[in-house]
This record gives sequence, structure tokens and C-alpha cells, in this order.
Amino acid sequence: MEDRRPRLSGAASSRALFFALLLLAAGCASQHIVIDRLFFGTNIPTGGKVSDDEWKTFVRDVVTPKFKDGLTIFEANGQWLDPRGDLVREHVMVVEVAHTPSGAIDADMRAIANEYKKRFKQDAVPGLEIQMHFTPTEIGDYEIACAELCGLGHYKMHGMLKVVSQEEFDKWLAAREVEKQ
Repeated sequence: MEDRRPRLSGAASSRALFFALLLLAAGCASQHIVIDRLFFGTNIPTGGKVSDDEWKTFVRDVVTPKFKDGLTIFEANGQWLDPRGDLVREHVMVVEVAHTPSGAIDADMRAIANEYKKRFKQDAVPGLEIQMHFTPTEIGDYEIACAELCGLGHYKMHGMLKVVSQEEFDKWLAAREVEKQ
């Protein structure tokens, strides 16, 4: 039987490093971080479902290029009442991105949602925005435990936050600038 438990993607460590680097960019001052989510239903209104291969291709070609610093993907189960009052359930994929507030990232989220709708005739529902503040005080690796900020499955969601030296951050930032060229 396939293991369907929600889990952090391989990009979780990149996301944790991204958190740490954002924090150091602010000179260890308190940093405003936003976590955005998009919910992607997998039932196609005209029939069928978005296959695992179609989803993986969509993430590889559309989502990941917009969030090179990392993102998290997990599975969920959505439900709602249809116009007749019947309960409808649907398998859902959730994309979560942690970032500093940015109009460019907001535009990227909208572009991803629009492309999903175009490909699969299915809406991507903008999700919740969680604002977090961190004040790193020491270099090191720290576990991040979800404190019910994100809803269902929070007890299974955790990550690592890596706080690095200014020198290490500067090297990381320089490498990102080279990648952009």
C-alpha cells in the first residue's frame, strides 16, 4: 500500500536555509516572513483526476522555477457541500512558500494558479497567509515545530532552521546573484 502521509518535500531543507538567510540579511533583526499556500484540487470537472505524473510535471515545469529558494508540498483532503447539500471530498495538493512580503511573489502565485486552471480546468485556491517573525540570536540548527498555525496535519509538519554567519550568508547571496545572470 502506498504511503500517503503528509511529509515535507526535499526542498524543506532549502526552505529552512532560505529562512535563515533572510534573517541574517536583516542583520539579525526581527524579520517579517510570510507563508503563502495554494490548494490544488485533483478532480478534473470534465472527468478524471490529475495524475501523479501530471502533477510532478506541473511542479517541475511551473512551480519550482518560480521558487528556486524552496517550497514545501504536501497532500491533504478537502471537502465542501455542493449546491444540493451533498458532501463532496477531494484529494488536494498544497504548495507552501515562505518568503518576505513581495508583490513579485504574489504575482507568481497568481500565475501558477492560472496555469493550473488552464491545464486541468481546475481552480487553485489561494490559501492562507501566515505571518511569522524570527529574531535569530545564535548560529546553529534549530527545529521548527508547527504550533497549529497551519490547520490539519500540523503535528506532522516540522522543519529545520539554519542560522548562519554573515560571511556564509554573503557567499550564499553571491551564488544566487550568479544564478540570475
